[in-house]
Amino acid sequence: MRISMKVTRLVAEKIYANLSKGMPPLKPDHGEHGGCSWALHSGNAYVGRLVDRNVDVMVEIPDTLVDTSEYPDHRIKRSKAGIDCLLLNKLTFVTRDHPDLTPSQLHAKTWDAVGDHIRGSRKAMLLFVPSCEMSRNKGYFVVIPPVVGPSVTMSDDDEDALLQQILRWNPQFTQNLDAAALQKEQQRGKALVVKLSATSQQALASSVQAMQEMALPQPVSQARDPLQEVAPKLTGGSWVSGKALPGSGGVSQRSVLTYATYREARVAFKHLRAIELGVVAGPRLVVEAPADWPDKLKMLYSQRV
Repeated sequence: MRISMKVTRLVAEKIYANLSKGMPPLKPDHGEHGGCSWALHSGNAYVGRLVDRNVDVMVEIPDTLVDTSEYPDHRIKRSKAGIDCLLLNKLTFVTRDHPDLTPSQLHAKTWDAVGDHIRGSRKAMLLFVPSCEMSRNKGYFVVIPPVVGPSVTMSDDDEDALLQQILRWNPQFTQNLDAAALQKEQQRGKALVVKLSATSQQALASSVQAMQEMALPQPVSQARDPLQEVAPKLTGGSWVSGKALPGSGGVSQRSVLTYATYREARVAFKHLRAIELGVVAGPRLVVEAPADWPDKLKMLYSQRV
């Protein structure tokens, strides 16, 4: 799902700085309301104070990580009492619990309550905003909790478009990026450890061939350990009575793939981790990032979908 965001110049520069460090563009836990990132999906819903939010940013979220229970709006229950949607439900509760709030305080606390509700979810949500006291116009927000943050991406074209916008008001932006941080990124390990397993040598060779044909950065070197026999898993408690489980056992091989740059290693890690978790079809494998990568970076792309 491709979504648009209106952000300030400062936020735009932080987003690009995250990308330049090999991190996801957004940090939902730093969000303004409820520890989530908010983005306009469609319509013209109220988006808060628009002063200086004049930079367009495009990001993408896997469709499987988006809750569409309120989209499209004809799926939302309606009755004589009104529209049964998350935003209006939270508005009712906040109004009841805080009767002395001014309208602006009430609205801010309601947005916070919605963010608090979604923050604990494992999916972003397409939040329906009806025409009401919270918003003159209806529309949809995408509300992104922290757990989904690592899966938010930006295409190369959108990344370039963002940089071009930034350079219009800050021509020295790229030169002023934290040189020490960039140097540290460049010094990070560039070797991934990959363990492939299959039921036979022939199947393993096919897996290696399949991996080589993927649209991944090509390593500058590959070091493969000798093949290892893998004992089958048994249904019983001993080698005498147990029976081998179908598909278990076979051979495995450990390889070290070294890339020319940290960025290429990160791209390869992302795709190989997706295969490991079964997000995409491919050989059975386990991939390990270099030990000097930050723990937060090693956890990227590690959410099953």
